Amino acid sequence: MLWRRSTPPSRARIERARAAIRRVLWTLLTLRPGGSPWISVCGREPADSYVLDLDATVVTCASP
Repeated sequence: MLWRRSTPPSRARIERARAAIRRVLWTLLTLRPGGSPWISVCGREPADSYVLDLDATVVTCASP
C-alpha cells in the first residue's frame, strides 16, 4: 500500500536503501567462514531435492 502511494523520488530512496541493505547482507555472507549457510529442514539438510523459498505478497484480484 505504501509503495503505491509513494512518489517517484521516495520510491528511488526506498530502492537505494534496499540496495544498500542487500550489499551489506551479501558482504556479510561472503565474509562468513562457511560462506552462505546451507538450508536445513527440521534440522536436516535435504538430499537429492530442491528447496524453493518464496516470499510474496498476496494480491486479491478478480477476472471479468
